[in-house]
Amino acid sequence: MLGVHLASGEGIQAIHTAAVFVSFFAGCVISGLIIKHSALRSGYPYGTALVLESALLVGAACLFNRGAAVGTYVAAMACGLQNAMATTYSGAVIRTTHVTGIVTDLGIAIGQFARRESVDRRRVGLYLVLLTGFFIGGIAGAAGFLILKYNVLFFPATITACAGIGYFIATHTSARFRAPAQH
Repeated sequence: MLGVHLASGEGIQAIHTAAVFVSFFAGCVISGLIIKHSALRSGYPYGTALVLESALLVGAACLFNRGAAVGTYVAAMACGLQNAMATTYSGAVIRTTHVTGIVTDLGIAIGQFARRESVDRRRVGLYLVLLTGFFIGGIAGAAGFLILKYNVLFFPATITACAGIGYFIATHTSARFRAPAQH
């Protein structure tokens, strides 16, 4: 869209589209600052990232409800944070904010299967679950928007806040009950 807006001489739209991209990228950078390792391990600050994502979604909903276009940038930042966090702990197996990679990987797997090559069935199953989730989530989000408008963002904000707080509780509780290391 940025290319279309630039080619069409739509400067204001081009600036808006570039700002959405930069906001998504900023969310990815924030995730990289918070999560320092590429393997899912207890004790790492996933809870912090989830709670921050929740706060960004609440902020976006509030801004949208006030008619502030900057809500788009805050929502894009939350998407970048979520996508980078999921990519970090999944080793780039899972993308949570876009479906094109999932469709690409499914297409590759079907092509390999048609050539009678082995296919990682667990990964294909995961991609099918994710694709189904995108589809159902898109319908639920659109239906929710028709009824609740931007307040629908409070649902994913609540889910991510609960996940982040739950992560904090689980990691701190399990740390207290671990046996001390033998010296």
